[in-house]
Amino acid sequence: MSADGAQIRVKFTTKNPEIRVTETPFAVPIRLARAGLSQVVNHLLNTSEPKPFDFLIDGNFLRTTLEKYVLQHNLNEEAVLELEYLEAQLEPEAKSSQNHPDWISAVASYDKYVVTGCYDGILRVFLTSGELVAQIKAHDSVIKAVTMHGDVIVSGSKDQSFKSWKFTNNKIVAATVGSSHLNSVDAVAIDAQGQHALSGAWDNTVRLWALNAEPEEKQVKKQKTSGGGLASLVQQEAKLVLAGHTSNVVGVTFDPSSSNIAYSASMDRSIKIWDLALETCKQTMTGSSSISDLSVSKSGLVLSAHPDTCIRLWDPRAANTGTALVQKTFQSHKLWVSAVEWSTETEHQFVSSSYDGTVKMWDARSSIPLFTLEAHTGKALDVAWVHQSKPAFVSGGEDCQLKFYGTA
Repeated sequence: MSADGAQIRVKFTTKNPEIRVTETPFAVPIRLARAGLSQVVNHLLNTSEPKPFDFLIDGNFLRTTLEKYVLQHNLNEEAVLELEYLEAQLEPEAKSSQNHPDWISAVASYDKYVVTGCYDGILRVFLTSGELVAQIKAHDSVIKAVTMHGDVIVSGSKDQSFKSWKFTNNKIVAATVGSSHLNSVDAVAIDAQGQHALSGAWDNTVRLWALNAEPEEKQVKKQKTSGGGLASLVQQEAKLVLAGHTSNVVGVTFDPSSSNIAYSASMDRSIKIWDLALETCKQTMTGSSSISDLSVSKSGLVLSAHPDTCIRLWDPRAANTGTALVQKTFQSHKLWVSAVEWSTETEHQFVSSSYDGTVKMWDARSSIPLFTLEAHTGKALDVAWVHQSKPAFVSGGEDCQLKFYGTA
């Protein structure tokens, strides 16, 4: 396009006032990419220790040279490129690992705790520091899904049951069991108020459960605890059965801003949005591939994980504007993507796990992952954020290891 000495004018902007520099446009070499632009910003800031920065153009991360960007977007060299800069994310490091006796099929986090579901049917609770604090024989078969909110844990299993538990004083106490599913329960969720839970199963249904079910004499049965004693387990019926999927339901979640709205994903290639108050499906989004997991952001954007190695970003509102429901497709994993989860702390970030053994950390504004971690020997089966001041997450896999990751 041009000689090595060619330049283009840029305007640096940032939302962080502590690292703001002049917004007056000036010329920089057009051959610069992220590293060279970071040097320019560090020079303007007069930093004693240089920091790496990321740069956004039109809401997307710059992952090429300025010259390639100009060519790709048919701009001329007289253009002024507005570059929003932010401090680059530090690479997560493996902090610790906890061995399990069998595959770890489900992981979840709440506050300072991490919950795991294992192929041995045992539910375990760890501190985010890695210390095991409680466990209980929860199911007669593989635990396929777990989640936690407040002092409530819910789990789903291949034994076809949905169960809720109270976690108090470092003890897991049995609460309720729902046995109305007709096949493996592979997905569970708790609403923001901790009042209701969702389950999704291989019987193609989604069920809504009350977490404050009152026991009746005929409902109470005994479950053997890990200590050999008996615990009361209230048998309950689902408040609502949502039918409509034509294959296994593999992901469920509540809308982060409304407990009356639920989402479900299925191997039938569809994502359904349910109005729980009206007991109806308000929208169905159908794609080109089976789905293995989903996550919904605070702004209503939906991420889906797929066996075809892709992660897709959906915007349900696009149905009203006639634009494509799938806004972006993220491709980096080599095998089946087993799980995906938005960060609740940072607007654009998410993590994913895959049968290729890796866990990847992403920013939705970038087409490539921020980091790829060789997390597990064999399949990585689930991943979850740990809610701390700095990005951290946990993963479980076929190698029976629970891995803790964090940034310095």
